Amino acid sequence: MRWARASGRETLGGAVPALAQRTLLITDFAADVRVNIDGTIDVSETIRAQFNGTWNGLYRTIPVDYRTPQGFNYMLRLDVQAVTDAVGNSLRYESSRERNNRKLKIYVPGAVDASRTASQPVVQASGITNVPKPLA
Repeated sequence: MRWARASGRETLGGAVPALAQRTLLITDFAADVRVNIDGTIDVSETIRAQFNGTWNGLYRTIPVDYRTPQGFNYMLRLDVQAVTDAVGNSLRYESSRERNNRKLKIYVPGAVDASRTASQPVVQASGITNVPKPLA
């Protein structure tokens, strides 16, 4: 299988090495972020990719475990609601942990010499743990 990698933190990169003129270009990455009154955060991402050659999909890696310079740890609880294409059809995906990250393996049908869009409505709960709370 041939996969491309989309990294977290607003940057995308680390594509799988080119094989026989295969290239992947992330042509657009957008995130819509809403902070709710209960402290949860709703995030919806859209990744538009240009696949040249034959691909099976792409990876989206999202950092979820952090350590501050002061030595405090915190973790984001991530609940993936869905992964869809540009018209709202569900895309198959697999979710796993890789070190401090949540890794989504997104299957993109027809990713052969084509431009495709994957959207990920994601809910990040307020699940930040082990962070000191400010004094009132």
